[in-house]
Amino acid sequence: MHTHTRITATRNAIRCRINKTLLGFENCLLFWRGRRS
Repeated sequence: MHTHTRITATRNAIRCRINKTLLGFENCLLFWRGRRS
């Protein structure tokens, strides 16, 4: 049971990291789009 929670925590951390990078990528695109216009 303890290992299961650890795996879930790791999965959540990875998902959080991916979400952060995706958000950062979108922010970059928005930033460049804003600079162009």
